[in-house]
Amino acid sequence: MDDTVREPLSESKARELLGEMSEIQESLSKSWKIRSRKNQERLASGDPLQLYQVYRGLLELRSQKGSLNNSDRKQLALSLELLTEELAVALDQSPEQVKELLERTTALDAA
Repeated sequence: MDDTVREPLSESKARELLGEMSEIQESLSKSWKIRSRKNQERLASGDPLQLYQVYRGLLELRSQKGSLNNSDRKQLALSLELLTEELAVALDQSPEQVKELLERTTALDAA
């Protein structure tokens, strides 16, 4: 087996990650170039925690600014797609169920 291939996320690790998600708060760089480069590195890692950091950070940025630039929108969509696929397999749920779960987990303070 190739050492560069990451093991799929286990159900217990997926549940652990979901539990940690609401506590993750990281501000993204205001410079779109720096933010894009850092997010691209995180997306390339494939690590579910880093995928979530991209997803959460860009959702927060969109909430603050009202919209995202093209690069940010693409990275947001990709982070959601990759994270959804990973969690759906680990939790044996449909992608739609996982997206709903992510939306509830990442609900930004709207109250």
